[in-house]
Amino acid sequence: MPEYRIVNRELHVSLDGPVNAENLVRLFEEIQQDPEFSCELPQLWRIAPESIDLTTAELFHMTRHPSRPTKPRVALIAANNAAYGMCRAYGLWSCEERVDLHAFRSEEDARKWIDATST
Repeated sequence: MPEYRIVNRELHVSLDGPVNAENLVRLFEEIQQDPEFSCELPQLWRIAPESIDLTTAELFHMTRHPSRPTKPRVALIAANNAAYGMCRAYGLWSCEERVDLHAFRSEEDARKWIDATST
């Protein structure tokens, strides 16, 4: 099941186990309702799914980010080729003017990017 935590003013998300539209929508709703969450927080998403059960239409629908006053930085860290492909597709379809999103294969590279853009 996907889970998240907010640590040191960063959103940390882990997608383990089966990933599908239903559990991602539920996760997005939980995050939005968390009083510590702000769309300005940098985000690190660790994606290591057992399986990915998303249609292209569902993935595309999730890229429609609501308008935000700021552009959050989102680093997607893919544990395998399937997850990396999903992250790249999500990144390509995301509205660039609403989110600064990049896919990475290592947490170290993602952390460097988040830290560099935080200053």
